[in-house]
Amino acid sequence: ADLENGIYRLNSKNDQKQVCHFAFDNDKLLHRRLGHLNVKGMQILQQNSTGLKGIIKTNTPCEVCSSGKQSRLPFKYRGHRSKNLLDLVHTDLVGKMEISSIGGSQYFMTMIDDHSRYVHIFFLSHKNEAFTHIKDFIALAERQTERKVKAFR
Repeated sequence: ADLENGIYRLNSKNDQKQVCHFAFDNDKLLHRRLGHLNVKGMQILQQNSTGLKGIIKTNTPCEVCSSGKQSRLPFKYRGHRSKNLLDLVHTDLVGKMEISSIGGSQYFMTMIDDHSRYVHIFFLSHKNEAFTHIKDFIALAERQTERKVKAFR
């Protein structure tokens, strides 16, 4: 090793290819480590790589792969949408967020009309502001639609 500018420089030349050879006795372990690659893909990988020894032979089903290929019926549509504006208004209060918004809010509240799916969002600095915003939304919606809010969830 030679000292250059306060740093030791190691002069070494190695022309050998650095290859890692390994053999798997357990095809299932290799299958999992390769992200649940199929058997044909594992065999192609074995043919095209220098470091993968061993014979990939198993075609035993993987429980994770089997469950991933399954499908299920969609949820039944309940068809229970309200008939008129403001018959039903849904609300949700979300927070406390770790990062405040630009305006300093750490909560937000959504108001969704069930009939029209109109969404109104309020940003809140504190949870106790929610009731005031609910009253304001109801007053605004009733004034604009000339209808009364019948149910509020």
